[in-house]
Amino acid sequence: MDYIELLSYYPMVHRDKLIYRYGTDAIRIGTDDTDVVQLNTGSEDIFSILKLMDGNHSVDDLLSMNTKLKIYDISAIIVKLFKVHALSILTKKLDSLTSGNRFKSDVTYYYSEGIDGYEILNKLARLKITIFGAGGGGSLIALQLANLGVGNIHIVDPDVISESNLNRQILFSAKDVGKLKVDAVKKYLSDRNPKINVTTSTRRIEGVTDAVKELSDADWAFCCIDEPPYIAQRTVNRACFSRNIPSLYGFTSRDSAKLMIVYPGKTGCVDCLLTNRDNLQFRKLIASFQNASFLPITPLIVPNMMLETAWITRRWLDELTKKASCVNTLLRFDFNKLKEEKFISFGRENECPTCGKECSSSKLWEIIQIKD
Repeated sequence: MDYIELLSYYPMVHRDKLIYRYGTDAIRIGTDDTDVVQLNTGSEDIFSILKLMDGNHSVDDLLSMNTKLKIYDISAIIVKLFKVHALSILTKKLDSLTSGNRFKSDVTYYYSEGIDGYEILNKLARLKITIFGAGGGGSLIALQLANLGVGNIHIVDPDVISESNLNRQILFSAKDVGKLKVDAVKKYLSDRNPKINVTTSTRRIEGVTDAVKELSDADWAFCCIDEPPYIAQRTVNRACFSRNIPSLYGFTSRDSAKLMIVYPGKTGCVDCLLTNRDNLQFRKLIASFQNASFLPITPLIVPNMMLETAWITRRWLDELTKKASCVNTLLRFDFNKLKEEKFISFGRENECPTCGKECSSSKLWEIIQIKD
């Protein structure tokens, strides 16, 4: 970028960083001891220019406001701060990149992470995400996606709210008991962010065709249903494979949460994972679950549910922004240790009944059959 081109850009010292004098001979940018940039100058001109680098003043503006500094002085400062991720160079004014003040803190976060905040906000606003399940996991994930700025959220759940849901499904209140979960979630999200488009369905997902019908124009699917076990995930997985839609799967137990992300045809899928774990003992275990008549109470407290959904949403956001990837891995988050770990690594399996090339003769698929 030459000097002439630079004149029309808007330098922004990341808005989470304080600009201050350090003694009389230096200027510092940042507040954390491990994330501070120091300019070994106490110049009043440079100090004032740094404070004007707020993303709303072009380089041309800065030159006209301080006639003592030249273009090469300002460009040297910009280059130094840009290299250490303390500054971003915007093509438009910061004030024009967000809707009012709602997402300025998000833009600040993304830019400080080295991500184009304007690009990711626009991407989120265009996304349509279908969430299967509006219980503790699905409803809280829907809330976090709405607060991130996801523009279109479709929620699928046939159930009504019961008193037993209220301890961990915090979007619902006592006055919502007896109402449809999807209606209560839609109202809550719309009250928080009227600009997002929230649609709902009470379709019960009993087969792949049911799931496919809820994926119209979807860019992502989040599977937050766990009943019946294995069958629900297999059903959504098969539907997403048929529509070539990436999907995320969350699983919860008393002391941990699990997560996996699938890109159809590119990564292993739910059935690949099951193929990877397939053996006689595993089949006996699943058959025992299915034959059990006892219905246990969900052993979850709200802090664990919030930890799980925040972790899942953050991992998905890392995937979306290409900051980090967790494909071909079943991740586990331990609620007691507050620690993430790789639980199972797997890949595409040739004998996978969904995306494999060879026909599988395993008895596993007779035990966990899914409907078309």
